Amino acid sequence: MTSVNENALSILAGLVYVAPRTSVTALLDDMSNSSIVAWELDALSYERLASVTDVQFSMNTSDKVTKVETDDNGTIYSAYEPTIKIAWNWYETGEVNVLKTILGINVLDVTGTPDQRIYGLNISSKELPKIVVKIIGKDDANGKNNTIYLYDAGLSGDIVQSFVDVVRAGDIPASPFEFLGNRGWFWLIRAERY
Repeated sequence: MTSVNENALSILAGLVYVAPRTSVTALLDDMSNSSIVAWELDALSYERLASVTDVQFSMNTSDKVTKVETDDNGTIYSAYEPTIKIAWNWYETGEVNVLKTILGINVLDVTGTPDQRIYGLNISSKELPKIVVKIIGKDDANGKNNTIYLYDAGLSGDIVQSFVDVVRAGDIPASPFEFLGNRGWFWLIRAERY
C-alpha cells in the first residue's frame, strides 16, 4: 500500500535559520495578508544553524486550557492557547554568529591577533533576545518545499559545547534544545507541498 498523500509525510530534512525579531506587518486573523507577512519575514537577515537533526515544529493544545463544566449542562465552554515549539539537535554549537543572535552576547574580535574572538556573558539576569525562527524543508522531486516561520520566540534549554575524543566516543555530541513561541505573536507555514 502507498500513502494517501505523500506530500503530507515527514520525509524531507529541514534547514534552520534564526534572525533578530524586527517589525513586520501584523498578521490578520483571517490570514488575508499572510503572503505579505511571509515576504517580509523572508527579507530578514538570517543566520543558519547548520548540522541539525530531527527538526520538529509542534503545537500543544493541552498546556493552557480553559474549560467550564456545569452540573446540568456538562461542558459549556472550552478554549486553549497553543504552545508553539521548534526543536532539534544541533552539532555546530560553536558558531559564534548564531550564538550572538540567540543569546544576545557581545563578540570581540581581538586586535593584533589573527582569527581570535572572545565572547561570554556575566552570570546575571538577562533578557532573552526575541527571535524569528525559519525552517525551510528540502526540495522534493518536483522542486517544491514548505517553509515554517515562528515570529517572536525565545531559546529554551541548554546549548552544550563539548570537548570529546571522537575516536573514543565514536560520535560527535549534539546539543538538543528548543525555541518557544512568545505569547501574542504568530507562526506561519508557506506550503508548496500539500
